[in-house]
Amino acid sequence: MGNFDKNIEPLVTKKRAIIFTVLWAVAGLLSILAMTDLFEETPLKKKHTFFLLMIAVNTIFMARIWKVYLNKKARN
Repeated sequence: MGNFDKNIEPLVTKKRAIIFTVLWAVAGLLSILAMTDLFEETPLKKKHTFFLLMIAVNTIFMARIWKVYLNKKARN
């Protein structure tokens, strides 16, 4: 386990993981809607690179939270 996993393990519960997942999905959708003017342009433009990078980093963070939760659940 990495430092992140050890530090966050006591904090991760099923309820918190679900809440973070819902917030992540809503925030990602709203970010895409905001940067594309309600789907009038494609999000795959160079000017949207920063926002897409933020969404990708948040996705990796969510995957790590679920990994920690599932490992914690498997040990108990």
